[in-house]
Amino acid sequence: GQYVDTFAESTVRNAISFVASTFREHDRPNPTRDEDGELSRLLSRQFRAFKNDDPNPIQQKALPIGVLSEIAKRQTTETERAISQLAIGAFFFACRSCEYLKVPSAEKRRTDVLRLRNIRFLLNGRELDHGNSRLEFADC
Repeated sequence: GQYVDTFAESTVRNAISFVASTFREHDRPNPTRDEDGELSRLLSRQFRAFKNDDPNPIQQKALPIGVLSEIAKRQTTETERAISQLAIGAFFFACRSCEYLKVPSAEKRRTDVLRLRNIRFLLNGRELDHGNSRLEFADC
């Protein structure tokens, strides 16, 4: 059979975005926009066509809870204890509670991305910097 390359809508959109930013860096008008500043009708239709042709996302298997259980059992050093606590904490935040808990519609339903700056380490009630050499001894 004949092999045909296809592109995902996001791939095409990102490539065109890089071209547009090159135009802007050289003080040229954005070629993706019409006179009214909106995305050109032609590109809008093209993006929609690519999106309609995109394959459905492939769902990944969930991490079995037994993996976390094993991590929790293997806490023979302070470093392993810290790794265990961080892994379990990350798993908790990765569960996206907004997807399985009912919240009032007035509340924010979007899950925020957990970043390192969101994690605080305390030792004897005092916050430790992320680069502190005593980080593995932080309190729970």
